[in-house]
Amino acid sequence: MRDVTVALSFYREKLGFNIVFQEPDQEPFFAIVQRGGAMIFVKSVGKDPLPNYKQDPAVRWDAYVNVPRP
Repeated sequence: MRDVTVALSFYREKLGFNIVFQEPDQEPFFAIVQRGGAMIFVKSVGKDPLPNYKQDPAVRWDAYVNVPRP
C-alpha cells in the first residue's frame, strides 16, 4: 500500500470502521481500524500490493488475530 490516508478513508467511509490508532497523526504510515470485533492493521510499505511470496521479505504483511476464546 502506498497511501494509508486513502485506505483509512475507504475503511471509515465505505465500510464503517473506526480508526483506533494512527502514527503519526498527519500522513500516517501505520494505522489500526476496528469494526465490532474485527481489527485490521494498515501500513505503508511504499510498494504496490503483491502476493506475499513475491514481495521483498522486508515488506511482507504481518498478521494479528485476537479472539476471546481461541
